[in-house]
Amino acid sequence: MLLIPSILLLVNIHLLPDFSRAGCDSGINNRIPNHQIDITDFGAVPNDENDDSIAINKAIYSLPPEGGVVNFPHGTWVLKDRININRNNVYLQGNGSTLFCPKPLADIYGENKNWSWSSGFIVLSPNGKNTTLGKIRAVADDGNTKVEVDWKDGQPVAGEWVQIWWYNDIGSDSLLTWLYGDAIQSDKYGTEMQTATTPRIKSWFKVVSVNGPTLELDPPLPLPANPRWKPTLMKVPHLQNCIVDGFQFEFIESKYPGHLKERGHNCISVSSTVESKIANITTTFADSGIFLNNCGFVTIENVETHGRFMHHPISLSYSSHCLVKNFELNAPHIHGTTISWGSHFNVFVNGKGNALAMDSHRACSFRNLHQNILIQHGNVPKQPLRSGGSYNRGLHAARENVYLNIEHKFQNSGEIFEIKLHEEWPLGIFIGWHGNGQLRMKQALPGQIIKDLNRKSDLYLYSK
Repeated sequence: MLLIPSILLLVNIHLLPDFSRAGCDSGINNRIPNHQIDITDFGAVPNDENDDSIAINKAIYSLPPEGGVVNFPHGTWVLKDRININRNNVYLQGNGSTLFCPKPLADIYGENKNWSWSSGFIVLSPNGKNTTLGKIRAVADDGNTKVEVDWKDGQPVAGEWVQIWWYNDIGSDSLLTWLYGDAIQSDKYGTEMQTATTPRIKSWFKVVSVNGPTLELDPPLPLPANPRWKPTLMKVPHLQNCIVDGFQFEFIESKYPGHLKERGHNCISVSSTVESKIANITTTFADSGIFLNNCGFVTIENVETHGRFMHHPISLSYSSHCLVKNFELNAPHIHGTTISWGSHFNVFVNGKGNALAMDSHRACSFRNLHQNILIQHGNVPKQPLRSGGSYNRGLHAARENVYLNIEHKFQNSGEIFEIKLHEEWPLGIFIGWHGNGQLRMKQALPGQIIKDLNRKSDLYLYSK
């Protein structure tokens, strides 16, 4: 339930983003046809140590075109290959079922550095090619729902999902200036962000109506549509109404190989998917947990990590309006809750983690929310904003990322702890940081908001 009505909320004289649209809606289960199949009907046998991935993929492929539910009875199922979903309305329904993956992806498909930041043993990814529908021809401010389009290749219809892609105006960098704010000098933008010809920002919308050149979209624009930034309307192949729920991923216990040397003990990868849900997932001895790439309005809930060191427990890139809630990151990690590659209007709420890293992974992520997060510190507290990403991708964060009611639990009550690293959070908003110690945090950049330090704030931007 959202407690704010519009794209911006006034707090004193400051405007905060409206995060009301994050996540899929509550009716997703009702949109998936009640066509039930069981993986045991296709040859999968629990608890026998033989590979079940072929039988599981056969079960998924056997679903009728309208989709349905694939049931995994309780027990242990062995995956020696990936489980693939490339169609809408597929529900993988676990029952506390264990998915045992005896080999990493590198042993199955060969060594590849991409295993460090992509793929998994369950992969949701559509087929097809992108189509350019048109260019937005007139300025529309962020928060607007209508844009004027020069149509190129057909027009979408009401109810259809589309994307807008934004590009940096190379040489002028006015898009990057908007993203980082006027206080940041251009030498901090990052050469890759300045010179790359690929989109800097992608965002998902549902078409409300088309009337000649006027296109009405939902949700509102997350940033201005300025013709200088070549805002391009795209038809992007995508999955919709998919659920993965109720699984325990287990990998062979092994020593962590080192940062960027991971071999692919990865759980779930979701690409170009909207209005979908990943729920009730436990990982043990994984390299990485859940990757979202180019997704919108996806909910991740009730995720727990256990075991040895991890790379990315939960990572969102090129994603918008996704919701991650009720998570518990027990396993030590390099990057905890990751936002990268222009991700925006995503929400992490009601989570906790051991020495949690709220990782803003450079590349212009903006207007994301962490709310009601508990960080459980070890004997030597770590900085909660420690983050990664290639240096040529600019500052760790872009504008107006919000961190609300971040609680710190120290081993030694009364610990004095200075929050650092936020000098790379232009226009960052830090409200209600508190705990059983004494926190110190000073404004590091003009326009930053630090409010209600050492006490819980009564401000709520997102609640269940």
